[in-house]
Parts: sequence; C-alpha cells; structure tokens
Amino acid sequence: MASDEFIKIPKIFLILGGFWPFSVTKDPLKGKLYKVYSKFQTYSYVTLIASLVLKLVILIVRKEDETLIFRDLNVLVLVFETCVKILIFQRMKIPHMFEHAMKHERNIFKSRDLELIICYQEQVKYGRRVNLSQFLVTTLSTSTFAVTALLDVYWAADMSKYEKEPFMHDLWFPFRRETHMNWVIFFNLFMIVQGTCFNTATQATLINLMIYSSSRLKLLGLKLRKFDAIASQNGREILETVHDLIFEHQDLLSFVESLNVRIKYVLLMEFILNELGLASGIIQLIVIDTTSYMVSVVTIIILQLFQIFVIAWTANEITIQGAKIADSVMASNWVEQPTNIKKLFLIMVMRAQRPLGLTAGPFFNMNANTAVSTVKAAYTYLTFMMNNYN
Repeated sequence: MASDEFIKIPKIFLILGGFWPFSVTKDPLKGKLYKVYSKFQTYSYVTLIASLVLKLVILIVRKEDETLIFRDLNVLVLVFETCVKILIFQRMKIPHMFEHAMKHERNIFKSRDLELIICYQEQVKYGRRVNLSQFLVTTLSTSTFAVTALLDVYWAADMSKYEKEPFMHDLWFPFRRETHMNWVIFFNLFMIVQGTCFNTATQATLINLMIYSSSRLKLLGLKLRKFDAIASQNGREILETVHDLIFEHQDLLSFVESLNVRIKYVLLMEFILNELGLASGIIQLIVIDTTSYMVSVVTIIILQLFQIFVIAWTANEITIQGAKIADSVMASNWVEQPTNIKKLFLIMVMRAQRPLGLTAGPFFNMNANTAVSTVKAAYTYLTFMMNNYN
C-alpha cells in the first residue's frame, strides 16, 4: 500500500505549483529542471500581483469610478491571499509536515488492525471529498471569471473599450491594452491557471493537515478503548502498550502545536481577507448592472464562504477529537489495571482536558463559531464601506 493515500490530492497540486518539498524524480537533471520550474512559478505570480497592485493604486490616485476600485480590490484580495500563503508555506516549510503523515500511514497498514484501517480509509475518503470540492469550487469561480471576460471580448465591436474598461484581473501593462489584446488575454489566462492551481494547493494542504490531525486523534481514541486487546494481540505487556499510547498522544500534541505555530498567521489572514473580500463582493452585487459579471462575483463569494466554513469546521474537529481522548480512556478497562497503569491513564486524561486546537494568530481559537464571526465582521465592514460609498 502506498504511503501517500491521505495526501494524494494536495501532493498533485503542490507538484504542479512547484511547491512539493520532496523528490519528484530520481533523475538529477529532471530534479534541477523542477527547481527552475518552481522558481518560475513563484516569481511570475508575484510579478503579476505587483502589476495588479500598481493598477489599483493608479485607479485610487486618479479617483476613478468606485465600482472599478471595488472590483479590483475584490480580485486583489483573492490573489494576494494566495500569494502570501505560498510565501508562508515555503518559509515555514508547511508542506514538509506531510512527511509525518506518510510515515504514520505506513504504520497503520503494517498494524493489520482491521478496525483502525477501515477508520483511516474513511478519513482518507473524507479528505479527498473535501479537497475535490475545494478544487471544483475554485475552478467554478476562476472559469466563470474568465468566460464572462472572454465573452465580452467576443461581443465587443472593437477593442477601444478596453482603453479604460478592465479585462479580467485588470493588470497594469507597459503598453496600450486595446492594441495588444492577445497579450493581455494570454497573461490573464496564465494567471487564472496559476491561481486555480495555487489556491487549490494551499487550501488542500491546510485542510489535509487539519483532517490528518483530527484523524490521528480519532484513531488514538480507538486504540485506547481496546488497549488491553491490542497488548494481547501483539503479545506485549499492557504497561508497554500503554507507554506507546502515551507517547503517541504526546507526539500528536506536539504535531498540532507545531502545525499551529506554522499556520496561525495564515488562518488570521484567511479571517481578515475573506471578510474584506465578502464585503467588497457584496458591494459589487449592489452597484453593478451587468448580469454576466454579477454571476462571476457570485461564484467568487461562494468560493470565499466555502473556504471560511471548511477551515473553521476542520479546525473545530481537532478540538473535539482532542477532548474525546479522555472519554476513550474512561470507556476502556483502565479501572481493572494495576495502580501504576491507572496513574498513567489519569495523567493522560488530565492532558486531554487542556484545550487543543488552532488559533488565528495570537488572538482567538479557530472553531465552528469563527465562520459565523467572519460573516458578521464582513457585514460590519460592508456597512462601513456602503456609508462611505453613498
């Protein structure tokens, strides 16, 4: 059995995006080419975003139509968020944490414990469904955004309208857009493909690492409930088995703490930028009068809401499964064990009662209420912007 079943989908998109930290080939030449490809992907995306920022600044300085500014701001929020996540992923070596998952997966299938294997495979399927949903929602948003813009080009009598009217990302170019529309379309479509790949890669990685954490805690709970049967099955002393389970619990606590240190500012950025993007998107729905562009904005809002609720839900599951460790100990035959083993279990219960989970920066815990709080904050910001717009 392969050791990457759990991480297969994020692995594919990390490789496509140039962010896979492990070897993709045994051929040294291909390995060097992949490193060049990885650098190209990152620098080209940053360059395109710089062009987008420059264009937005020009619109603000020239005091252009507020509708155009809100439109560009909404697009910038999405692409900037993805770019910053990529940089944090590389700096904090977040994809490297998949090594922990691959090692654990090998041990799961070596154990030959049918109950654990079935539970693990269910979590693998769940993770894949969430990742595929992320990819489909991202693709729906980006493809709708691209198709509506391309249809406008197709229906346009001439390209002179694009002298001031934005096209797709509304990038800044060192030439007149209306006279070089082929290049404008090429760079925008290139950014669309990159954005789809990068957003799916970063979101799938975050989601999978969180699902992996809650899954490991769930599997540990199953082991604790039948620790005596596991000891008997493996022909080992109960004390030795309990020590292994305690070590596994400590290892999981360390993994979640390490994950939190690496991604807490990514989660904070998700909270802030998504509320900004939601508010900006809703304003566009209010002020724009083009049906095709309205559909595009709706799909972007759906993407932002999906990402908010999925991350909040999966982060909350870590807290729930962490608390259930104490319940699993209480549901086992721990009371029938010698005093020294009882003490070990009581220490584990005390550890499990400490809240376990992820935080958004140093400010607040990520849980199911975070998604609702994000929507409320977006509404507050929407009210503020609409008052200024009016």
